[in-house]
Amino acid sequence: MYLYEHSDICRLCDKKAITRSYCKYHYEKLLREKKITPHKVFDRETKFLMKVLHNVNGRCLNPHAGGYERYGGKGIKNLLSIEDLRYLYHRDEGSKLQRPSIDRRNSDGDYTLDNCRFIEWRENAEDGLIRGRAAYLKRVREKKCTL
Repeated sequence: MYLYEHSDICRLCDKKAITRSYCKYHYEKLLREKKITPHKVFDRETKFLMKVLHNVNGRCLNPHAGGYERYGGKGIKNLLSIEDLRYLYHRDEGSKLQRPSIDRRNSDGDYTLDNCRFIEWRENAEDGLIRGRAAYLKRVREKKCTL
C-alpha cells in the first residue's frame, strides 16, 4: 500500500480506520508522538480564497489552463498572496456579495492590490463581454478601413 492511499482498515492493526487509514487509538498515539500532523481544516472563506488564488495562478502560469492566452500569454503576472486576497475580500465586503469574483480594474495590468477588487460575478462577466465586444468591433472597423 502506498503512503497516500487510505483504506477502511488501520495500517497498524485490524480495527476500523477513522482517518488517514488509522484507527482512533493509533491516530491519537501518532499525533502525540508527532509522527503525523492533524488534517488542517479551513473555514469557508479561506477555502474560497485558496480557490481564487489557484485559478489566478493557473491563468497566469499554466500554458495548458483555459484563458492562459488572455492572461499569462499577454505577460500578466499574479503578485497577490492569500493574505492580499483576504484583505481585498474584506475591503470590498465580499461576504455581502452573492457570487464574489476577482476583477482587475485595468485589464492589461497585473494582479496587484491596487489593480484588483472583488465584485459580483455577473457584473464582472458583463464587463468582460462589453470589453470583448468593443475589441471585436474595433477589429472589424480596422479591417474595413484597410480594404
